Order: sequence, then C-alpha cells, then structure tokens
Amino acid sequence: MLTAKLQNGQTVNLLDSWQKEVLQSLQKKQGFYCPACKEKLVLKIGSQRQWHFAHQSKEACRVSTEPESHYHLSGKRLLYQWLKRQKLEVALEVYLPILQQRPDILLRKDKQLVAVEYQCSSLPLQEIKKRTDGYKRAGIYPIWVLGGNRLNREGTFHFRLQSFEWLALCKDPYEHLHLRYFCPTSLKFFTLSNITPISLTKTLAVLKEKAHLNQTFQDWVYPSLKPHESLPSDAWLTQKKQWRFQYPIPYPSPDQRHFQSWLYEQNLHPQLFPIEAGWPSKGHEWVATPTYLWQSWILCHVIERQPLMASFPLLTVLRSFQSQRIFKLRPIVQHLSHLEQSIKGYLDLLVSARILAKAPGHNQYVRLRERSFPHSAEEALTQDEAFYHAYLTLDENRLSCNTYS
Repeated sequence: MLTAKLQNGQTVNLLDSWQKEVLQSLQKKQGFYCPACKEKLVLKIGSQRQWHFAHQSKEACRVSTEPESHYHLSGKRLLYQWLKRQKLEVALEVYLPILQQRPDILLRKDKQLVAVEYQCSSLPLQEIKKRTDGYKRAGIYPIWVLGGNRLNREGTFHFRLQSFEWLALCKDPYEHLHLRYFCPTSLKFFTLSNITPISLTKTLAVLKEKAHLNQTFQDWVYPSLKPHESLPSDAWLTQKKQWRFQYPIPYPSPDQRHFQSWLYEQNLHPQLFPIEAGWPSKGHEWVATPTYLWQSWILCHVIERQPLMASFPLLTVLRSFQSQRIFKLRPIVQHLSHLEQSIKGYLDLLVSARILAKAPGHNQYVRLRERSFPHSAEEALTQDEAFYHAYLTLDENRLSCNTYS
C-alpha cells in the first residue's frame, strides 16, 4: 500500500514529498492505519524497495488484496504520476466503503469516475468479476491494466492468456478487442490488439508498444488500430493448417476425443474435417473450444440433420449446443445471449458461404446444400484458402466482445 490514515484521519500518500524523518516521527506519535480495516500498518521505508505500508497482522483485510511486489508498487507509482502529469483529477488507493473495494487509482475524466486496477499476479476469476461488477454497479468505469511481466509471447502474432486475463479484455470504438499492459522496468505501455482466440489459452493478436511518456490517456483508453497493424491474411490459414496436421494427439481432451470418435464413425481422416468449419466467426471468442471442433459439430450434428429447403430456428442449434457438456465456454460468458452470439455468428458465416440462407421470421435459417469434405490434405488446404478469401477476413469478421457491457 502507498497510502494510509493517521490517527487524526489525515491521509498520507507516500508519493508526495515526504522526508524519511518526518514519516518516522508520525509513526511514533500517531501511527498509520488501514483506511479499510482500521488496523495498524507498518511503515516500510528501506533503501531497496519503493516505500510502502504493510499490515502488521497476516489476517485478511476486509479489502481483498494480494502481496505487492516491488514491480507492482513501482508500476502503480509510475501510472499515478503519469496520470497526474496529464492534469487529470486522480487519487491513489481510495477506499470505497459502499463497495468495500480500493482501486489502485481512481480518476475523473469528463465527469466519469474511472477505476484503474494494475494487476501483475494471477487473480481468481471470482475476484476479478467481483471487483468489475462492483465498479459497474456504482457507475464507475473499470480499466484493468496488466503488468508487462504477464505478457506471454510465443511468436510474432501468437500469445498465451490465462483465464482471468480474458476478464480484463476491453473493446475500442472499432470493435477490436484489446488488453493493456504496463512495464515499470522498460517504462513502456503495451497494447495487445485484434485479439482472435484459437484455443483455451492461445490467441492471435497484434502487439504495439509505446514509451509511457509519449502516450496520452485518450490514446491509452482507445488505442487505434491502423490498417497495416491488422493480423496478416495468412495467420488464420496457418492455424487451420496446423489443426489439420496435428493428429494423432497423444492426450486428447474430451472435445477432441468426441471429434475423433465422430470422424471414425464417418470413416474420415482427422485432416479432412469440413471446409466450412474452423473459422473466426463473429462472437466465436465466447467459446474456448477451438472453432474447428465446435463448428464441425454444429455443421454435421445439427445443420445436416435439417431437411433441405426447410426452415429451422437459431434456438434449435443453441439448445443442441447447450445439451453437449464437452464444449468449454470462456469465463467472460455470463449470459445465454453471449453463447447465442457465437452460434448466430457462425450461422451467419454459413449464410455468406451459401450453406444456409436467412428465412422469414426472427433468426430463422434454411439449409441450401451439403457441407464439403475434402478428399486429400492438399485439396483441404487449397479449399481452405479459397473459402477464406471468398467469405471472410479477420478484419471484416472482427470480434465484438465488451467485458463491461
């Protein structure tokens, strides 16, 4: 903690210009206390770490907090000072009694209160949901910033995200998903933009970096994505090629075992799953299972069982999908409407591919023709590329997820 209360109620912010001797004198005469639990704090003003306060007792404070590393304290200090330099009304570690929460930074921008949470360590899913929901109920806009130490890069456009990090996602005005990072060591902001998940933890994305002194608050909250910073056209095609050639899988997950069993029943090689399955359809980020698995299931277990030229509702597909316990949803899925968006996004892609057509009525579809199975791996790759360029691009079918709406 960087702030504490004196016995007389005065707030002490260690980022203000305090002399060491003055702080030591205040500790002897009045003592420092936690604004939340009112318990006495210990003043830590050594020469190796950022000055801070710590609880004397190991008993949990009423505000859920994690141990703050030097990295975390340094990042919080730099973010606070950066916001102050932009003439924003900003406060550090303000305790909100109604919410029993204490954001790292609270600021006001155009009459809107904004809570900035700087997260450098793993956080339980229920905790990040609790904090985010609390801010929303109070009319406070939450911004989650991950420490640069959490940026897990596996390739030029390949990254890995932990489950709780999906709950820190936000959306810019152009409907692009992004994550914010700040590294106090390199003094840089990082933005992971155009996030397009390919599995439970892996995602395609574009990484941008900028020195924190050259970044404005407005650009930080709403990062722009220029055309040349979009994902390359072959990024998803490369991924689909990997899916086709990954078998045999030594330790398949339940959804992969189900997929393999179905292929065996159909007398099909795993490389030859349908051309129309395995795409980044709008809303697919809600489903953590790779798209080639759940889209193949919808296509072959639900849609192909509908009579040709007869209409069927989106609800039929949704209920069939829900009845399966093998497909994983992301922690950001909190309402049935989110899953509905995923299913509808894929059905609409099939409309573009002329497998389906829209029928009269609300969310009604008609099956026009059979799905396509390639006869060889070479044919699969050729048809995948033709399908991609004919019916979608990653930019046109960009994701539309807002964690805070």
